[in-house]
Amino acid sequence: MSGDNFNRFANWYDVFIHPRKNVVWQNLISTNKKPLIIDLGGGTGRLVPHLLNTANRVVLADHSFLMLKASKYASFSKVDRVCCDLSHLPFRKNIIANFVMVDTIHHLYHPKIILNKIGTLIHGENILLIEEPDIQFFMIKIIAFLERLLGMNSHFYKKEEILNWFPETDFERVTKQDGVNFYLILQQKETRTN
Repeated sequence: MSGDNFNRFANWYDVFIHPRKNVVWQNLISTNKKPLIIDLGGGTGRLVPHLLNTANRVVLADHSFLMLKASKYASFSKVDRVCCDLSHLPFRKNIIANFVMVDTIHHLYHPKIILNKIGTLIHGENILLIEEPDIQFFMIKIIAFLERLLGMNSHFYKKEEILNWFPETDFERVTKQDGVNFYLILQQKETRTN
């Protein structure tokens, strides 16, 4: 298993974790529009309305079958759900898509290994957008403590730690701060052959 098991939260997740009203990075991802966005750790699909503004199809990839089942977007013709372990993604290496991971990395057991595998799908113009809570803020430290009380194995990473998993020699890396969250946009650098 790649991370925390959200099956026990599936039925009430959307009651407490409300859909986002706005997504700051949506414009950045729409400039690199692809027909497909894959939401890694997408759960119930709280980002689907925003993602459909930037792509024709959205795939929610999550290892919690019950979270995917609880998605109110399950009947949308433009939304597919894939139950999978993020360390064994069922996508071809030559897939053309953008990938997003929002509030996911701190729930993964071996994020560096998983992100390394995801990095192999970031080729050509594909991008990976990561948004995570910034543990340097007191409010996020409280959330981290509460997640521990709930029995989650969360581990919050600083943006510098995550950036180090994507070497500057291989990836274009952009970082931004949005309140108590940070986001990273990663795209593979062009490889030139002489």
